Amino acid sequence: MANDNTDLLVSLGRLERFKDNLAPVAVTGSYDDLTDKPVIPTVPANVSAFTNDAGYITENQAVEAAKPKGVIVETLPDPQEADDNTFYYVLADDGADDDIYDEYRLINGKLERLGSGRRIDLTGYLKESDIASDADIDAMFED
Repeated sequence: MANDNTDLLVSLGRLERFKDNLAPVAVTGSYDDLTDKPVIPTVPANVSAFTNDAGYITENQAVEAAKPKGVIVETLPDPQEADDNTFYYVLADDGADDDIYDEYRLINGKLERLGSGRRIDLTGYLKESDIASDADIDAMFED
């Protein structure tokens, strides 16, 4: 048995010398005992904290870009310069008042007319002035 203890003590002595040659982190397991620590960047929790250096569009920008716009123009732009989400309104040449417009939009690379400027004849339709007032109605039912 003495021989077994001697072997054990020799082995423990060797381990103790081996331990002395280890880096402190190998013994403690603590990150603070590391040497030549890597730089670990702080990662933001929110995407909004990142710098958008690539110019990616945000959801709000995408929604705004997709909204159709209407523009009154004297002449239509060249199709190469026209915007897909823009309605172009050109004053109709019908010899009438300046309140009728033809509507155009870029479709398959061409500005196509969607609607023509025309007047709607409302002659014979009820006007607001033709409607009886509350007082007129009350007067009709008085004794």
